[in-house]
This record gives sequence, structure tokens and C-alpha cells, in this order.
Amino acid sequence: MNYASAGAYVGPVFTSLVLDQASNSPSAWGGGFEGYGKRLGSRLATAILQGTFQAALAVPLHEDVRYISSGQTGFKRRIRHAVAFSFLTYNSQGHTTVNIANLTSYYAATAVSTTWIPIGESKARYTLVNGSEQILLSIPINIVQEFWPEIVHKILRRP
Repeated sequence: MNYASAGAYVGPVFTSLVLDQASNSPSAWGGGFEGYGKRLGSRLATAILQGTFQAALAVPLHEDVRYISSGQTGFKRRIRHAVAFSFLTYNSQGHTTVNIANLTSYYAATAVSTTWIPIGESKARYTLVNGSEQILLSIPINIVQEFWPEIVHKILRRP
């Protein structure tokens, strides 16, 4: 998933453009294509680190880090599932558990990224805020994944 999925690239492109470039964060990287290139490279590197940490933790914890659709009917139930599974996953026995590998990996990758990102605040605060933003961004991503078959069928008019 780290290298072969579209999501591995869409997320960093989106976050570097919408969150970072639009807010000129970090400001030390400046604007324009050069600043965006640094932000995109940083987001890609952080995403690779996040996936690496996630996989390394998921194996010993027996966690499935993929988003697994609910299989339920009803809009509210499916939304609740998508939100809940931003924090939960299934273990190798098929039981619901806290997604420690995923949640931890957001903070670990962000902490490592402070070695190259010129931040003007404490590294601990940056790690906490940015890692939490990444977790919150997983919610709309999971909602899109939950309803993707309907999106393809209704909006794109594909069977």
C-alpha cells in the first residue's frame, strides 16, 4: 500500500497543496513551485515513513491496517463505521481492536519529519498537532472508501 496504491500519492499531493501551500507552512520554504516541491517531497517522505512504521507495528500486534468496508446498509450506520474505523481495526482473530499501529505511526512519522521541517514551535507540539490532523483526515478518506462503489456507480455512471 505504501507504493502501489493511488492513495499513497493522492493524500500527500492533497495535503501539501491544500494544507501546507495554501497556509504557507512552513513559511521558511517560501511560495511558488519551489516551496510546493519541498512541501510535496516532505509529505511523500512522511507518508512513506508512516506506512513503514504502520506495517512494522501491525505484524506483531496482528492488526489489519486496511480500511474494510462495513458491509452494512443504511447511511448512518456506514458513516459511523467509517468514523469508528479511523481509530479501530480488526485483529487476526477478526475481533475489533484499537488500531494502535495506524494511530502510533502518524505520530512517529510526524516526529521524524521534524528533523527536516523548519518549524518555529516546539517539536512536541508540532508532532501532536500534525499527527492528530492526519488522524482526523483519515475520517473523510474512510467515508469516501465506504461509499466508493456508489460514487462510481451514480456519479461516474459505471456499473
